[in-house]
Amino acid sequence: MLDEAENQINNHLKLLKQRWMRGIDRFKEALVNFKHNDQRTKTIRTAIHGDITLTGSEIFFVDSFFLQRLKGISHMGFTNFVYPEARHSRFEHSLGVFWIIKKLMDSQDWKGLDNGDRKNLIYASLLHDIGHGPFSHSSEYILECLGLDDVLRMRLVKGEKSKPHERRAKQMISDEDFQLIFLKRNTYHINEALQVLGANPEKVCEMITGITHQNPLTALINGPVDSDKLDYYQRDAYFTGVPAGNIDTQFMMRVLVQGRNGEPVFKEKAVSTLIHMLFSREYVYSVVPFHPVVRIAQAMFVIAFIEALFCLSINMQIKILLYLDMMSDSDLWTVLDIIASHSGNRTLQNLLDRLRSRELYKRWKTLSLEDCKKFGFGIRVVDITEDMSDDEAFINTSLLPLSYLKSDDFDSGLGEDIKENEMIIFEIIPKPKSPRERKEKFRNDLNAIKIKCENTRIRSLYNKLGGSQKSLTNGLARFQHILSKALLLHPSDRGDISLKTMNIIVHTLKDRRRPRLSREAREAILDKLSSLRKEISHQK
Repeated sequence: MLDEAENQINNHLKLLKQRWMRGIDRFKEALVNFKHNDQRTKTIRTAIHGDITLTGSEIFFVDSFFLQRLKGISHMGFTNFVYPEARHSRFEHSLGVFWIIKKLMDSQDWKGLDNGDRKNLIYASLLHDIGHGPFSHSSEYILECLGLDDVLRMRLVKGEKSKPHERRAKQMISDEDFQLIFLKRNTYHINEALQVLGANPEKVCEMITGITHQNPLTALINGPVDSDKLDYYQRDAYFTGVPAGNIDTQFMMRVLVQGRNGEPVFKEKAVSTLIHMLFSREYVYSVVPFHPVVRIAQAMFVIAFIEALFCLSINMQIKILLYLDMMSDSDLWTVLDIIASHSGNRTLQNLLDRLRSRELYKRWKTLSLEDCKKFGFGIRVVDITEDMSDDEAFINTSLLPLSYLKSDDFDSGLGEDIKENEMIIFEIIPKPKSPRERKEKFRNDLNAIKIKCENTRIRSLYNKLGGSQKSLTNGLARFQHILSKALLLHPSDRGDISLKTMNIIVHTLKDRRRPRLSREAREAILDKLSSLRKEISHQK
């Protein structure tokens, strides 16, 4: 049965590969036929920004395979399980980020911007999300759960804090993407297109990954308050109906000007709005992407993927993981359905059926980080800072970010609490940070935001706050700490969990830890990646 499943998966991946190959070839043909004097314009009516107007080179990228494929990738993963209208894709978001940048560049304060920098910003805004895989950040979460997030998308610069999809976008632009080998191509032609259109591919990549170097304009694409956030705060608020996330984008664009060295700075009148944005961001995260029901749906889908993966041979496991970032949402669903229909894994089929009919698992218990400590789920791993309690210095490490137990994982003791083909899930996302990490993050954000004071002196928002800086960073850090919760999930409502049952779950979870690739599979994928990267390097 599994041989038939692997044959069908191979056929689907073959179609996926052909789709990409045709897309690359069409992009190359469009580039060859591109006319620099193209006077075409195109107007797109959008719900968030009204009419968006594109010109020749912008139409060229928007109509390309790399942007159009983003229509098949949901922007907010499984958020529509709670907010049914939140079904927008990465494509609309990319258009919105582009429009914010374009409108900003047309404003009086940015009229003097160098033409090359203008083009770099425009194309970086369009291309910043081309590296996304299915269900956006949920596919990154899959790789994190398997311990592969920094393996498949290696960090390109020491200390770099970019996300996997940003690193993949850079690899696609610079033709360092190992998936080119599968596609029997040595280039996506994006690098060539950027040069033909007068942009600098290296600077475009820096803007996407947030590596500043000598280019302060990077902060407009990937910074603490950038065009990306100005779009998705507003977009997510609109489609979820959560008004707290709605940001006055027009005001923020009016008060964003150029500093002496060309860096983006905010006028002093924006200070209160910026502080509001920082707190609003944490709140919105808690009620939108980190809403308990969104987390439950995502956890169920991730476990379905892991269960499906482990049904297959090691060679097929590796193939699916290597092709994952090329898939759309529907491609991944198709692969899971194929495996479920042939594997006989009833747990997998049960999860997929539950997701489709929205019969989601229930919160058996919601645990604060202090509760986790009390029940023995975690350990104290960081030094206590002068203004943090012992409880706040605790974070969970052994079970992050997702662990689960099936009925056959228990020898005895749970009785009918868990039935055949069902499981108990322990999930904790966002991954808790230590007090020091939380404070450093907010301090860095505040330092990176530049304020133009009335005396024309430019200061960081952190310095501008003066005596309030410590209380603000501590407040944000504490707020984030309070929002970090662990969910213990069960297929049905079970009432209060007994201490005896809790102890059995804790003991069994600690013994099993979290799902990982087998050592054999991990070594095989590392060997395969090494071979692919050498081949890419040789091609270049």
